[in-house]
Amino acid sequence: MKTKLFYLLFVVILFGNESCKKDKESDPDLCATAWSVATQDELTAVINAAMTYGNTPTVANCNAYKSAYQAYINAMKTYENCSVLTGLTRTQWEEALEEAQEELNNFTCQ
Repeated sequence: MKTKLFYLLFVVILFGNESCKKDKESDPDLCATAWSVATQDELTAVINAAMTYGNTPTVANCNAYKSAYQAYINAMKTYENCSVLTGLTRTQWEEALEEAQEELNNFTCQ
């Protein structure tokens, strides 16, 4: 799961500072925002929850980690219609989100 998260973060950092082209197909205000900046709160929440869960592996901390990670995935999904995502970049981005979601769905708190 960590490798999927890091891959997703890499994609965000790599393309996050790019602005989406403004067109009628996507929300210009949303796509004009740097992704890495717009999702910083969600990413910080994931990192903090992961550290808390790593230090104190309780079911409550695990659930908090999963909730934070889901919020981050959801925040990233809001950019799926931005026109900067084309071809291989879009494919990699979609695969990273799908894999992250699958890993999260399969991650059980005990």
